Amino acid sequence: MKKRSYRGLGFYAMLVFVVILVWLMLDARQDAAHSYSMKSLETALENESVVFIEIEQNREIPTGTLSIRLSGNEMRELYVSDVNEIQELLAKYQFKNYYVSDVPPESWILNLLPLLIVLAAMFILFVIMTNQAAAGGGVGTAIAYPVAKKLHDDGCHVDLIVGFRSKDLIILKEEFEAASTNLIIGTDDGSYGKKALVTDLLKEQIEAGVKYDRVIAIGPVIMMKFVCLLTKEYNIPTVVSMNPIMIDGTGMCGGCRLTVGGETKFACVDGPEFDGHLVDFDESMARGAMYRDFELHAREETCNLFKQEVK
Repeated sequence: MKKRSYRGLGFYAMLVFVVILVWLMLDARQDAAHSYSMKSLETALENESVVFIEIEQNREIPTGTLSIRLSGNEMRELYVSDVNEIQELLAKYQFKNYYVSDVPPESWILNLLPLLIVLAAMFILFVIMTNQAAAGGGVGTAIAYPVAKKLHDDGCHVDLIVGFRSKDLIILKEEFEAASTNLIIGTDDGSYGKKALVTDLLKEQIEAGVKYDRVIAIGPVIMMKFVCLLTKEYNIPTVVSMNPIMIDGTGMCGGCRLTVGGETKFACVDGPEFDGHLVDFDESMARGAMYRDFELHAREETCNLFKQEVK
C-alpha cells in the first residue's frame, strides 16, 4: 500500500499560503493606492469639497500619506511620492486648511515583517511534515534509535528499517515501535520479519511509492555503502554515521581518517555524520581491513574470553 507523502502536503500548503498572502498584500496596496488619486484631489479642490487634509510625512524622505476629509464627512487616503507637489497644489487653489505631521520613516523590514513571519511558519511546517527513513544494521540500530525518536517526536513521518542476523539478536524492538511511524524488521536467516537485507527493504519501500526526503543510515560500513548507492540512484539525500571506524574519539590516533568529497576528514572530530553520497566507502573499508590478520591473531592469543569454557 502506498504511504502518504507528507513532504508534498507540507510543500503545497506552504506554496498556497505564500501565494494567498502575497496576493492579499498586493491587493490591499492597490486598493489603498487607487482609493483616491491626484486627479480626484484636484477636482475636489476645484469644487471646494475638501474640508481638511492631514499630511503624514517624514521630512527626510519626500513620500507621504494624505488623509482627506470631504464634505459629507467622507474620508479618503492618498499615497504620494512627493509631498512638496501636494503643497504646491494646495497653494495653487489657496487651500490652507491642512496640517503636516512628521512621522518616523517606516523600515522596509517592518513592512515585510508579516510576510517574513508567515514564510518562517510555512518553512517550519514544511520541515516538520516530511518523510524520513532511518536504516540501521546490527548494533548500529542502537544509534539509530535516538535519531528516529527525535524526528518522530518532532512530528516527522519516520520509517525505521532495521536488520539483524537472526531473531535472537533483535534489540530495542518496543522502543523502535514507539519511535517510528512504521517499523520494518528484517533478518538474514528469515527467523523474524522478512528474510532480506536493509537495502532490500528500503528499495521495496521506494518502489512502492514512498517518497523520502532523507535517509539516515547507521550500521556496518558495507551496509551504509550500499544504502547510499541505492539512494543516489533515486536522488534521495542520505546521511551516514561513520562511528564504526572511530577508535579514541579525540582526533589523536587518526584511525578514523576517511575521504569525504575529495577531502580528508576524521570521523570523530569532523563527524561522525556525513553526506553519504560523498563518502569514499571503498577506501574506508580497505583501511579497516589492513591489519585484520594481525588483529585476529592478537585477539586469539591474548583474549581470556576464548580460554573460558562456555557453560
